Amino acid sequence: MTYTSVDLLGIGFGPAGISFAAAIEDHIEATGTSPVGSFRFLEAGSDCRWQGELLFRHADINHSALRDLVTPRNPRSFYSFANYLKKKGRLYSFGLTGRPVNRIEWSDYVAWAGELLAGNTSFGTAVTALTPSAEVDGKWTRIRARTSTGEEIEAGRLVLSTGARPNIPEIYRPHLGARVFHTGEFATRVNAIADPSTVRRVAVIGSGMSAGEIALDFRTRFPESDVHCVHRSHGFRLNDLSNFSSEVYSPAETDYVHGLPREARKAILAESWQTNYAGLDADGSSELYNTMYLDEVEGRPRIFMEKRTHVTAVDVEGQNVVLSLRDPHTGEGKSLSFDLVVIATGFRVDPMAGPLGDLAEHIELDADGMPVVSRAYKVATKPSMGAEIYLNGQCEHSHGISDAQSFSLLADRSGWILEDMMAPEIRAAPAVRQPAEVG
Repeated sequence: MTYTSVDLLGIGFGPAGISFAAAIEDHIEATGTSPVGSFRFLEAGSDCRWQGELLFRHADINHSALRDLVTPRNPRSFYSFANYLKKKGRLYSFGLTGRPVNRIEWSDYVAWAGELLAGNTSFGTAVTALTPSAEVDGKWTRIRARTSTGEEIEAGRLVLSTGARPNIPEIYRPHLGARVFHTGEFATRVNAIADPSTVRRVAVIGSGMSAGEIALDFRTRFPESDVHCVHRSHGFRLNDLSNFSSEVYSPAETDYVHGLPREARKAILAESWQTNYAGLDADGSSELYNTMYLDEVEGRPRIFMEKRTHVTAVDVEGQNVVLSLRDPHTGEGKSLSFDLVVIATGFRVDPMAGPLGDLAEHIELDADGMPVVSRAYKVATKPSMGAEIYLNGQCEHSHGISDAQSFSLLADRSGWILEDMMAPEIRAAPAVRQPAEVG
């Protein structure tokens, strides 16, 4: 076992971790010195691709390309999407596409920036345990991370950028594998199917963006198959991507939400939920509906909606997965057999379910068992803990939907965390938005 000591340890090197690394590097470029001392990042995955399991040619991002890894924080940064296009020789041709960025290209952008910033990053290295260390006068001044590679790394500051975890209902967990799997391993599982002709009936569980995209993908990928979309509600809804609703993804909204009592924050989060979760965008909805309609015109329906349907049991019989389905309003039930069942129920953020849970006894928790977090994303710790801990992208409970699984405030958040680390005291409250001038 090897031992390493650094000033700052970052756990996770996906978009949030890459964005924070870019903030550090931009400061080094501007001043010649590191704002955090020595630092290192750990990433459990083998690379830093974004949504590598769900890259469909027909899928675009739902936010402005200006909300990339760095631009809102520093429009002059080398690691911007515009500079990526310039370096790839596609700046002018991209401008002629007339549409949002495709997810394949956005993932390539994230990987491009990540590769440039990965000098202090160890891939394929998961954190298996966190423990306090270096006790001074009854206070732990550092945190020690044990890794899957047998290394121990100690740091006085910890930045957790570990993202969200697959949300898998308990009823499916005993059957997870090659025929029942979450979208988080979609490409890996589907690409391993040797003979597509053996897939004749598939179920997609969920009503979000990935569920709609997978239904369309399966229709093409498995030309002999029927696709059943299973919904607890009446079916797919539209995400609320309107101009005014999207203002919830702003620094001013984050200031507002963070300053509210816990129950009020919950209400605001529920109010804005449809802006990011459990729905399709207008293009995806139109494409799916029109595809289903034309299939019906041609006399060969391929995609079916199982509306207002609850899955009450899952059984594996040989090579088939049998779902017991029930309408909760009429009580009517039926069983359907599938070759594949894809769980498209999204992801969930629970900071205490990850490595941070190892330090629970040293962390201030709210009434819901979630960490108390400052506006600058610093975790409130008990007197026993002197090391600093920051949550980079796991604070919906305290900062609202702007801290969701989204790029919207990614760059700003990295800047706020870095500012807080560099400041002798908590940074001054951000300026309140001024009313527009009239006249």
